[in-house]
Amino acid sequence: MLSGHWHTVGLASSNRSLIEEEGPFRNFIQNFTVEHGNLNGIFLTRKNGQCILLSLIALRTEEAGCFKLNYYGTNEIYYESSKSDEYVIFILYNQHKGYINIVANLFGRTPNLSTEIKKKFEKVCIDRGIRKENILDVSEVGKSYLFLCSYLEFL
Repeated sequence: MLSGHWHTVGLASSNRSLIEEEGPFRNFIQNFTVEHGNLNGIFLTRKNGQCILLSLIALRTEEAGCFKLNYYGTNEIYYESSKSDEYVIFILYNQHKGYINIVANLFGRTPNLSTEIKKKFEKVCIDRGIRKENILDVSEVGKSYLFLCSYLEFL
């Protein structure tokens, strides 16, 4: 079951600027809920030096494991693999201003995933044409986001 608390552990993209600081896909998952087959995600992100709480809803499609999301253009999200009590990998195909980019997310139930899972994520990314230098371990960065973006800002 995907519902519950998660941590962003890995980010990757065919366009590194999308996942760099203040990039549109440098988002840190806090929570997923699944309602009527749709994925509802709560993320922390930073824009103009400010912490922002971002709520995104990916709508299920007819295709199993595929969702649609309107965010920074249009996106098809594919559920790649998971062990629901440990990790999940999503691959996102983003269409924005005539360009198609691939973004990959590795989420963990804890910020500290095994080397085996991180290597699996790396292989999934490389198999989709993402260069190794565009695959980031952000597990430590995610912890600092929680510290910097205190929930008190959102109350």
